[in-house]
Amino acid sequence: MDKQFPELLTLTAEASDFDKVFVPLEHDFSLNLVNENKLNIYHLRVENRRFIYRDLTEFCVGNIIQYVFNRNVVKQANTVAEIQKLYNQARKKFREIKDNNDKGSGGELGELLLYLFLESQLKAPKILSKMEIKTTRNQYVYGADGVHLYFTKDDDGKPIYQFIIGESKIKNDILDATRVAFDSIKNSIDEIDIETCLVSGEILKEVCSMEEAEVIKQLILPSEDVSDELAIHEKAVGVFIGYTGSYGEDISNSIWNKTINEKIKNDIERAVNTIKKKIEDLNLKGYSFYCYYLPLNNAEEDRKSILKNIL
Repeated sequence: MDKQFPELLTLTAEASDFDKVFVPLEHDFSLNLVNENKLNIYHLRVENRRFIYRDLTEFCVGNIIQYVFNRNVVKQANTVAEIQKLYNQARKKFREIKDNNDKGSGGELGELLLYLFLESQLKAPKILSKMEIKTTRNQYVYGADGVHLYFTKDDDGKPIYQFIIGESKIKNDILDATRVAFDSIKNSIDEIDIETCLVSGEILKEVCSMEEAEVIKQLILPSEDVSDELAIHEKAVGVFIGYTGSYGEDISNSIWNKTINEKIKNDIERAVNTIKKKIEDLNLKGYSFYCYYLPLNNAEEDRKSILKNIL
């Protein structure tokens, strides 16, 4: 059976408006890792020296159904009434299920944004969202902020299928958010058994077709023929960090607009040093990392108001 990645899982997010919401920031930072890794920095559009959330809210609203529910459920909604019903059910799930490990309400916003970045920018299809994990209480992956599948290649061109374990944090201090996220990642990597979850349970039948499920199982299960060179499968890490960008200097709007990118880079430079130290201290050099950073006006307060507007 052909094991080319595009035939495994389709992307679920509606990302056509991504560029209208997020402004990418070019940079020269590197995590200096031997395995594939990406550090992506974005900010929202600005108005009067503040990031505006209107477009972000609308973008999230347009993807809440795809985030909360698996592919099969979404495909079955064919009418406006059925889609509206799903949306109402999605809103209820956000309100009913809280992450007790995330101090303060609104933590689900980071989980939703991580899903959107991994799907729309990395092109790594969702296997399970955090909402689905919470709902099913699946012990094998409980604690992850989502699981995605990503295709890449090694230096010899051999296919690598990475099961990305997600972790998101929205906190005021960028270094605090980074440290807490990487500590959580270490715990998740040590405890999560993605392969057992997908093979022994009924998860794959829920998130994809039977044919797609069989292909993924073939990637996970070892071949009976030890000489058969199957594609490599491994774990990787996806991280979303939202933090407070303290850029309230008493300067004109024109100067503020011209200097905002450099101010954000100064924040990220500090975070990069923390990331490197955490990877070293936690012995995580054997993993690929896909990191996304986004400054907010007041992270811990705004995450509550943004999520409230989404719902």
